[in-house]
Amino acid sequence: MGFSLLKVRYWVQIENKLRKDAIDVHCMGDAGAHHEDLGLVEVPNSGNLNWTFKSRFWMQLQYRCTLTWPNHGSKEIIAFYDERKFIDKRCGGRHCFWKAADDGIYLYHIQKKKYIFAETWDKLSYNYK
Repeated sequence: MGFSLLKVRYWVQIENKLRKDAIDVHCMGDAGAHHEDLGLVEVPNSGNLNWTFKSRFWMQLQYRCTLTWPNHGSKEIIAFYDERKFIDKRCGGRHCFWKAADDGIYLYHIQKKKYIFAETWDKLSYNYK
């Protein structure tokens, strides 16, 4: 929920489940005038990038991440959005677990206990790295 007098802790994870390649992940957080750059991180095959944070009762927080699969594709996702509809409907709770796979990007729904297909890769029109 965007407005709450209680600070709530959230978790985000992006897991690399590609068959053999590393992915580059660049995430940016935005909460009004406050911007946070988590930097560009190379996530190895079977590795993950994760972070945790608390909500801010005076503003909504959003994390956008660009996932790049070198020489194959990329995709920008909203990895987290401090809004009840996103948290409850998309993530199924306070943990938003993403999985990058060869056939697309999935988001784990906690209450349904399964990964749900979320995004397709946008094809790169150039060679990367």
